[in-house]
Amino acid sequence: MRHYLHLTFLVFLILLSCNEQESSVITYDVQKSDYVDFVEIVGTIQAVRSTSVKVPPQAEKIVWLIPEGTMVQAGDTLARFSSTALESNLETLRNNLEEQKLTVPATEMSTQNSIATINENLEMLDMDLAFKKLDSVRRPFMTPLEQKVYDMTHAQDMAAMERRKKQLQANLVSLNSRMVSVRANISRMEDRIRNEEQRLRRMAVVSPHSGVVQHVEREYSMSRSMSTVSRQGGTDYITRETSAYDAQVLKEGTEVYSGETVLNIPDLSQVRIRLLMPEVDYRKVEADQKVFISVDASGGIQTTGFVEKKTLTTGSPRGQRDGSQVKQYEVLVSVDSCHLLMKPGTSARCRIMVHDVLDTIVVPSVALFTRDSVKVVYVSEGKEFRPVPVETGPSNSSRSIVVKGLSVGQTIALMEPPERDIIPVVLPRPVRKPVSAADSIQPDSSKIDSFAQPIPSN
Repeated sequence: MRHYLHLTFLVFLILLSCNEQESSVITYDVQKSDYVDFVEIVGTIQAVRSTSVKVPPQAEKIVWLIPEGTMVQAGDTLARFSSTALESNLETLRNNLEEQKLTVPATEMSTQNSIATINENLEMLDMDLAFKKLDSVRRPFMTPLEQKVYDMTHAQDMAAMERRKKQLQANLVSLNSRMVSVRANISRMEDRIRNEEQRLRRMAVVSPHSGVVQHVEREYSMSRSMSTVSRQGGTDYITRETSAYDAQVLKEGTEVYSGETVLNIPDLSQVRIRLLMPEVDYRKVEADQKVFISVDASGGIQTTGFVEKKTLTTGSPRGQRDGSQVKQYEVLVSVDSCHLLMKPGTSARCRIMVHDVLDTIVVPSVALFTRDSVKVVYVSEGKEFRPVPVETGPSNSSRSIVVKGLSVGQTIALMEPPERDIIPVVLPRPVRKPVSAADSIQPDSSKIDSFAQPIPSN
């Protein structure tokens, strides 16, 4: 009998212990602390400014292209192009110049001989004019009739000699001009050859500044259509299927056209980070928030920055197919330092400080419950718990700020207590602001102000 009573007592103790364990609730002592919340995401480094290397005029094909990712300095050769039109034109000009130079000695000799002949004729003409003037000394000794005949003849001879002299002088000027023209023509041809040679030299494109080379894919649209004919109910239906290709890698031997971009040279003196984030994180981010940046590809660089702007432009990260239902929103982060050590196109891990509240009441997020559509915490009162309505501020999956309803020193439950341990209270009904027709149509201006305008193209 005594053994039976002892066994019954042990069973009672075991049941009591199990009941106490089932009713035990883990608690948390409310206290003030600093609340810091981050959004962590990986972005892509890009240059704020980038120079596009374009195909020079009259270029036709790529002869050589510098490998992508090469670090270059100002003046380094980036690409060479060919131009059969320029080469052919230059060859023609050089041949014409050689032919023109071969005719110059004969032309100069012929011209000089003609000039010498004219000069001799002019000297003889001057002598004749001098004799005519000396002949005039006989006039006073002539009869009046002889004087009239002499005057008429002398005037005619002097006029003819003056005309002859002017004609010879004009021929002399013409011959001198001919020599000047020959020399000017040769000079013009040499200038044209120098210009063509300069154009050919421009077929070798050099870098305007230091940076890392980025190749450009040519975007184009090439469709292939297939038509099938089907017959339904006595009517023929034509179905067309098309397929398009929209990218081509530029390489040696590729035909190009003038003004086409083949390379980009980012300016490494100033870089930023482009982030594509889901909407849930995008809504937390605002301009000027501090960012902690880590770049593993550049030796683990650690630096800081700030959110430069957020846009309403959506984008697709690498590897995501077009048409995906997952929207990615763009955020740009400005970098404070270490620009020259960061390579555009590489990844950077960013921790955006979205909230930083000092000395406030912070509780674990698991301590918040919803009871009768009201957000509450269970405050310990002895072995029982009283549901207390609270108002919360910023929160994340692990911690939440309580702005109203709790005070330091209170103890709250981290799990919902059994119903028998909850003190019955009447909770206030949640106040809901009536929504007017205008409110349902007009967007919230406070949210719109948090968005920046879309980024202009570079």
